[in-house]
Amino acid sequence: MTSSEAALDIPEIRNLVGRFLTVNDAISCVRVCKAWSRDFVSLIWNSIDFNTHTSFEKLDSNVVFKNGNHIRVVKDLGTQPQLDVLLQSTPFMDCSFQHQGIIRLEASVDQVFKLDPNIGVSAFGSSLLMHFPNLESWLVYFQEDLAVPIDLIKTEVKRCCTKLTNIDTWGTRRGILHRFIADAFENLTAICFAYSELAEDVVMALLFHSATIISITAFRGDRKPVERLDFLMEQEQDHFQMSGRTLQLLMRYCPNLEVLEIEPHLMDIDHIEQAQWGCKKLKRLRTMIKDLDTTEKIERALQSWTRGRKLKGQRKKHEREEEEKLCQMSDTEDSSIEGRVARHLLAFENLEAVWLGTRTWHA
Repeated sequence: MTSSEAALDIPEIRNLVGRFLTVNDAISCVRVCKAWSRDFVSLIWNSIDFNTHTSFEKLDSNVVFKNGNHIRVVKDLGTQPQLDVLLQSTPFMDCSFQHQGIIRLEASVDQVFKLDPNIGVSAFGSSLLMHFPNLESWLVYFQEDLAVPIDLIKTEVKRCCTKLTNIDTWGTRRGILHRFIADAFENLTAICFAYSELAEDVVMALLFHSATIISITAFRGDRKPVERLDFLMEQEQDHFQMSGRTLQLLMRYCPNLEVLEIEPHLMDIDHIEQAQWGCKKLKRLRTMIKDLDTTEKIERALQSWTRGRKLKGQRKKHEREEEEKLCQMSDTEDSSIEGRVARHLLAFENLEAVWLGTRTWHA
């Protein structure tokens, strides 16, 4: 250092001094000259706390892009606009940013793959999925068309989100729903979709996941569970009733199925009895049964089921004679629709809640 130089004219000394400055001090320093600005600007941008820096997401994207390379710590990021600012304007985030705590994502395929109308699909490896390694559930709402190749979706899911096994596709059209289930995902455990989109090819696609599927929900249009229905109206609206035998394949060949909720579907007891359901772990069932078409019939069927469950619970393991008594009292001789339904439900020891068109009954 010459006699004409001040200590703070030396970059190395400014770097040392910077370690002891507050953010407000650093802001004052960057205004001194360009040299000082280069040395102290990193102190201002090092840490971004969205709880205190409330105006950050409103900053001009060029400003964020110019200084974003200095960001090292991000705190209290809680909204999509805040995340968008970082991902779109901060260069280093493109590859390295990951949020270990995000397990549920609600976004269209176009949003996840950041489609640019000028260049089409984003470059391989730059989807949002890479930022959420612990993602378990993806809500893909209202996907009416698919601009992203299904193979790219499959590759990204397999590479970035190995825990992603739950998809919800409200408003997604049948053709895309089938491609999602059949080609984009492996080892699904839960799937939710609109009953109006159910078709035989969708059932076949679900069977690809027969070893892992735990929950299948096909909801009515408004997604609101109901307690009472107009049975005649529902029978007319069930577009899949004629293909009901195909649907039975899910219950027969998905051994780990615990939740089956297909409210609008009208099952045929003859189809049900043709072969045993293999889903012995079933806990929750919501569907309707053909000819079980009045409140009184439904109540009688479920009363028989709950009575049979109570008898099973009271029976002592060593009392073999009670087994025969239980069978007699469980309507084994009853050939009515109510008796047949109750007998079928009693085959599932883990069944906790049943809805057949009126109200939910609990074991």
